[in-house]
Amino acid sequence: MGKSPETTGFQSREIAVIGNFFFCEACNLVCEYGDALWQEHQSQLKFHKMKRMLLLRCWNCKRVVVDAYAEYSPERNQFWCKNCIGEVGYLKFRSPP
Repeated sequence: MGKSPETTGFQSREIAVIGNFFFCEACNLVCEYGDALWQEHQSQLKFHKMKRMLLLRCWNCKRVVVDAYAEYSPERNQFWCKNCIGEVGYLKFRSPP
């Protein structure tokens, strides 16, 4: 997936977002917006904590990870997974390219 040099910062972040889903910490289940389980949680199980999770593509290795396992670098305008950040080092990840 090639990245054009004229891609703006906002578009670059939007390209990294692959999809999203909801995770219920009480039930330990995954559901999508609008499906039956999500509707049940919105109407009857409001006390359950639902987290919205994003699926992101790591700019460095191109793997898809959840947002809790990725970090955004404003200096690079890129999302990277924690594996790639660990390989290059945090300071290098946060420095401009």
